[in-house]
Amino acid sequence: MPSLREFQEGFAGALFEGLRDESRELAAAGLEAYRNNLREGFRRALALEFPVIERLVGADYFRALALEFQSAHPSRSGDLHAIGAPFPEFLRERFAATAHAYFADVAALEWASEEVLVAADSPAFDPVPLAALPEESHAELRWRTARASRLLASEFPVTRIWRANQSAGAGGHTGTGAGPGTGEPAVPEWIDLGSGAERVLVIRSAAGVEFHALDPASFAFAAALAEGLNLGAAFDAARGHDPDFDPGAALRRLVSVGFLVAALPPQLDAT
Repeated sequence: MPSLREFQEGFAGALFEGLRDESRELAAAGLEAYRNNLREGFRRALALEFPVIERLVGADYFRALALEFQSAHPSRSGDLHAIGAPFPEFLRERFAATAHAYFADVAALEWASEEVLVAADSPAFDPVPLAALPEESHAELRWRTARASRLLASEFPVTRIWRANQSAGAGGHTGTGAGPGTGEPAVPEWIDLGSGAERVLVIRSAAGVEFHALDPASFAFAAALAEGLNLGAAFDAARGHDPDFDPGAALRRLVSVGFLVAALPPQLDAT
C-alpha cells in the first residue's frame, strides 16, 4: 500500500506526464477526467490572457500550442493568472526564424496588458517636492515609475496587430499570413510586418489599459528612468538616438500620462 505522499506524487505525475504501468490503478479511478479538466482549465486561462494569439493561430492550433506550453511550463500555483508569464518567450523559441516570429511580441504586449491590469495603484505625481529642490540637483534626480506600467520594444507593428484583432468577427492579416491556424478573420486588414518597429508604453489609466507610442529617444529616456538611472544618465541615453532631444517635453509627457509618479532626491532610493 503506497503512502499518501507516494499516492499524491504518482497522481500528479500521471496527470502531467501521461500514464505509466504503475499508474493504471489511478486511471481506473477516473484519472482521465482529471487530466482533461487540468488541460482544459489551463487552455481556457491561457486563452483569456492571450486572445489575440488565439485568434491569429486559430482555436484548434491554439489548443495544441497550449498543451505543448503546459508540458514545458506546468502551473506551480493554484492561481492560473500567473501561467502566462513565460508564454511570450516560449513563442519566441517556438517560432524563431519563421514567418510567425512576431507572435512572441504580440504575446508580450498582451501579457504587459495583463500585468498592468492587476498591478497596484501608484500615487499621483506631486510637483511640490520637485519645486523645492535646487535646479543644480535636477540632473541627479531619480524617478519612481507607475507600478501599472510596462515598456515594450518590437520590430513589428504589434499595436496595429492587436487593435485589428479586437472587435468580434474582425481580424488582421499580416504580410506573411495570419498564422498556422485554420480560421480566417471575417473583416481582414492587411498589416505589413515590415511597416515599422514600435516602442510602446503600456499603462493603466482610469479609462483602462492604454498604449502610448514613443519615438526611439523617448523610449530610451523612459527605459533609463525605469531602470533607476538618474535624469542626467537618462538624457544621455536619449541623445544617443536624437541629439536634439528635449528632456523637458519628455518629462511633461511621461508625467501627464501617469508613467512618472515621483521625483526623488539623490539620497533617496528610487525603488
